[in-house]
Amino acid sequence: MAKIEERLKAESQARAKAEQRLRAEIEARASAEQKVKAETEKMLLTQHRRYSVLAERVEAQAKKAIAAAEAKAKERIRSYATTLNQAEEKLAKAKEMAKTEALTRAKAEEGLLASAKAEAGKAKSEERQRIEAQAKKAIAAAEAKGEEKIRS
Repeated sequence: MAKIEERLKAESQARAKAEQRLRAEIEARASAEQKVKAETEKMLLTQHRRYSVLAERVEAQAKKAIAAAEAKAKERIRSYATTLNQAEEKLAKAKEMAKTEALTRAKAEEGLLASAKAEAGKAKSEERQRIEAQAKKAIAAAEAKGEEKIRS
């Protein structure tokens, strides 16, 4: 019986040692898992930070590019508007100049027409005077002939 008790005691101690080893192994595995989990979380956090920084840079660059494109477009619009305004001003000046030239031509033509009428009137008057003078000469000559006939 003492042998049985000793054997039972030895088995009990062996079981206790085995349980202790299992507990130590379980704790070691749990600790290792915690370390792996912590490292994984740390790596994920680091990657997240890197990607966040990268995303912020990309976003900032995109905003700069958009702002530059908008500024360039606004400048082009201003340039086109200025060019259009200048063209409209030139067109208005050209219309005004054409109108002025047309009025000047019309006045000049009226003046020429009036001069031509005056010259024509003058020419008619001179022609009439010449014809009247010829007629007077012809009448005077006819009268002189008539008197000569009467005297003869």
